[in-house]
Amino acid sequence: NPATHGQMLIDGEQLYPNLDAYRMIMGYVPQDDIIHHELTVGKALYYAAKLRLPDAGKAEIDKRIHEVLEMVDMDAHVHKTVRVLSGGQRKRVSIAVELLAQPDLLFLDEPTSGLDPGLEKKMMYDLNRLADRGKTVVLVTHATANIEQCDHVAFLSQGYLSYYGPPGDAIQYFHAQDFADIYLKLTQEVNPAEGKPPPDNLQAVYPAVQARWANAPQGKDCLLYTSATLGPGETFSWTEQWYPLSGL
Repeated sequence: NPATHGQMLIDGEQLYPNLDAYRMIMGYVPQDDIIHHELTVGKALYYAAKLRLPDAGKAEIDKRIHEVLEMVDMDAHVHKTVRVLSGGQRKRVSIAVELLAQPDLLFLDEPTSGLDPGLEKKMMYDLNRLADRGKTVVLVTHATANIEQCDHVAFLSQGYLSYYGPPGDAIQYFHAQDFADIYLKLTQEVNPAEGKPPPDNLQAVYPAVQARWANAPQGKDCLLYTSATLGPGETFSWTEQWYPLSGL
């Protein structure tokens, strides 16, 4: 569904008014497979290419299929039936389908979901290699073991941006021991009315937070924490610092 507020920009231009122009430069790989399991890898890509590249001839399609399979390290599996592939291999074929149209911007939803640690690591390295080839790769993931393969990460809490920057800086930013510790910090709630008092390191600032929220303009999100946000009902996640949103 289209966004109801805010802006979506690509290279500084509004997305929705220019959607037709930008549609061809964007690819999307959903969490579930987007390929037919009973076809061979080559056939699955061929039929996808016929739909996505309607003006291309067979020689051009064959060349493009070889290129995208090589990009995702699956060219040796072109004659295998999709259903015999591993989960990680099927995911790479799904990515290859999207690469057929040569998108500059590639979105992936949980690309490592369901993969064992070894396959997850390989997938993240594969995506990093695509980025090195000039693609902009944006992915949603809850797996953080290989998150440092990303150039930048964004942490969201309750729908709010809590951090954006290099993954290596996130640990220090959140005063965390590791990436899993960041999740704990972002999901722990404070609500004295429900018997959830702030931790000792927030006792001193919590009254000021309450006062600031009480004076906030109604209907506006006006406080942002270093790694979390204050929301209606005074329920929030935290790290250790806070500041007014207007000061960003």
